[in-house]
Amino acid sequence: MTLNLKKCEFAEGEVRFVCHLIGNGQRRVDPDRIKAIKDMKIPQSKKQVRQIVGFFSYFRDYIPNFSALAKFDRLNGQESTKPDSVGSSGTNGF
Repeated sequence: MTLNLKKCEFAEGEVRFVCHLIGNGQRRVDPDRIKAIKDMKIPQSKKQVRQIVGFFSYFRDYIPNFSALAKFDRLNGQESTKPDSVGSSGTNGF
């Protein structure tokens, strides 16, 4: 293995690795990713909603009850047995 010393960091308290900050016994989301989330626009199509769900699934370790929150049966061609409850509360995240 060859190391490029210009790209190496030694004796750092925290390092970036695959969109995470790792160090001091913790793993956190990279602040650049949080900025991207804050700047997201409201999805206008099924495809855009699927893209956002895929984006958020990468961070499922940081989102409590992600699997319950990310139930999009209608997007997969399945009808949900529950009434449509998205309404205005569904856009509060945006």
